[in-house]
Amino acid sequence: SLGVWCAQPMSVAQVLDEIYYQGQLETKSNGKGKIGWEKCYVRLEGNQLIRFSDKQRYGSEIGRVDLSSIQNFTLEKQAFKFAYVTPSKKSRTRSFRIPQKGEGDLTEWIKQIR
Repeated sequence: SLGVWCAQPMSVAQVLDEIYYQGQLETKSNGKGKIGWEKCYVRLEGNQLIRFSDKQRYGSEIGRVDLSSIQNFTLEKQAFKFAYVTPSKKSRTRSFRIPQKGEGDLTEWIKQIR
C-alpha cells in the first residue's frame, strides 16, 4: 500500500487527486454501437491522457493517448478535439467536452493538454 507522510493520513485516491489534473468529461463516440457523447473520467498523468469509464475513477483504463502524438488540436464551441497517432501507427480523432451538468473548466483542460 502506498503511504505518504502528511499531517493527516491520506488514501491513494487522495494522493492521486493532489498529483494529477483530472475530472469528468464527455467524449464523442461514433462506433461500436455507440453514437453521441458519453461520460468518462479523464486523468492527465505526465505525457499521457488516460480515460476511465464514468464509474471507474480508479478502476480499469479504457483508453490512453500519448500527448506527444497529437498532430492537430482544435477548439470548438464548448468542446475540443485532437488528432493523434496510436502506437500501432493508426490515425485517430478524439473529442471532449465538459458534461452539461458537470463541473470543470474547458479552458483549464486545454491549457493542461497543450
